[in-house]
Amino acid sequence: MISKDDFITKLKNQSINNQEIVQRYITHGASFVFDEDEDKHFRLKKLISDNFNLSPENVIMVGSAKLGFSIAPSKLWKSFDEES
Repeated sequence: MISKDDFITKLKNQSINNQEIVQRYITHGASFVFDEDEDKHFRLKKLISDNFNLSPENVIMVGSAKLGFSIAPSKLWKSFDEES
């Protein structure tokens, strides 16, 4: 997972385009909310995918649960919490 400060640094880095930032940090990798517990992450994806008749690979966690902080303009940089 990437820290908020490192994420901001990557956003400012001109050699990394927006598509790569989204792919690398928003749609790929471990989720903050699962604290790198891949088993819990997979079980949730499997539960959702079974409900919608999808493959687990098509279920992607995004937002503050993924990063540990929000990138939504109205909540920019707010840390993940119980109300997220």
